[in-house]
Amino acid sequence: MIYPWKYGYFQTSWQVETLHCVSKLFKVHILRHVFLSCSADVGTAGMVFYNSNSLKIYFTKSFMLMQKSSSRQKMNAADQSMLKTLFVEELSDVYNAERQLTKALPKLEEAATSPDLAMAFADHLQVTKNQIARIEQIFTILGESIERKQCKGMQGLIEEGDSVIEDTEPGTATRDVALIIAAQKVEHYEIAAYGSLRQIAKTIGKAEISKLLEETLREEKETDMLLSNLAEILINIEAKEEIE
Repeated sequence: MIYPWKYGYFQTSWQVETLHCVSKLFKVHILRHVFLSCSADVGTAGMVFYNSNSLKIYFTKSFMLMQKSSSRQKMNAADQSMLKTLFVEELSDVYNAERQLTKALPKLEEAATSPDLAMAFADHLQVTKNQIARIEQIFTILGESIERKQCKGMQGLIEEGDSVIEDTEPGTATRDVALIIAAQKVEHYEIAAYGSLRQIAKTIGKAEISKLLEETLREEKETDMLLSNLAEILINIEAKEEIE
């Protein structure tokens, strides 16, 4: 005779009797879940309830499966969340910002008086190109397309940089001071953007993407520090001596 159960069949009466005994000690709905995680072999599944150690093992496996299932559900929810949508939008925005910056940096390099400052702008152009490629890699990982957006924040900062070039005397350290101020405004804007994006990536469970954004964030902070050092150690001191 075969004794039916919700998720399996037991072929001997002692298995059913054992089941009844165990069900007095544990909640029935937990037992039913155990059957889901037990071996497909009916005999093996029935033996679980005869050996207390095996019972503990299968209960452990059952709860592990429940936790894994819960984690997968959370990951799926994260992929469909409004926060994920916002992340993609903001990433598209900073992607456009970096593309705008690749056109602005050569202008800053050309306008700079100090060879060291000009070199810093030239070096950061290559860094920016690498960052653009990194963002494209992130979109590939996400399986998303880059949205066409015009980053108004970066647009405004670049326009301000253009004004600095127009309003300062060519060949002066004072112009370099103004260029550094404009460039650091850009760096701080990017630091804020990448710092926020990195944290969102962590929140939605995208560890690999978070690491990529951390690398870009580190580069932006290094550039900001370089500009500060140039200003404090060299350029500001030279500008102090200039007279209108």
